[in-house]
Formats: sequence, C-alpha cells, structure tokens
Amino acid sequence: MMGETMDDAMEGENDEAEEAAIVSQILDEIGIDTSQLVPDAPMRAPVGSKAAAAEEPAGPVAVGADPAVSELEARLNNLRNS
Repeated sequence: MMGETMDDAMEGENDEAEEAAIVSQILDEIGIDTSQLVPDAPMRAPVGSKAAAAEEPAGPVAVGADPAVSELEARLNNLRNS
C-alpha cells in the first residue's frame, strides 16, 4: 500500500514537455513572446559606483588596449624567452 501511495505521489514528475507546452500556451494567450532575446547584461558596474571605481586600472593604459590581451602577450613572451 505504501508503494502505491509513493507511486501516486511521484506520478507526473517527468511531464516537463507537457508543462512547457502549458506554460507556452498561457504566455501566448496573454501576449508574451518568449522568442525575443533578452539583452546582454552589462559586463561592468554602472559609472560612478564603488565597484566601477575598483575596476579602473591602477596604471596608465593605452586607449583601446585590453588588459587580458596584454597579460597573454606577456605570458607568451615569457614562454618564448625560456
């Protein structure tokens, strides 16, 4: 009897496709289009925030220079010199 109760309780937990279809139908009925892409989140903190000030480079950096590229170039040069 306990096994049947557990089976009844767990029944329908693998109905993800059916759930997705129902959610899609409801969203269509209320006019929400889920096919639109969500815009990309910003990669930096807003200007003027404490986090943005902490992200600023400590030393002078050439305009357009990417610190990650500079670091990779330095590591590559170290490998070439070894």
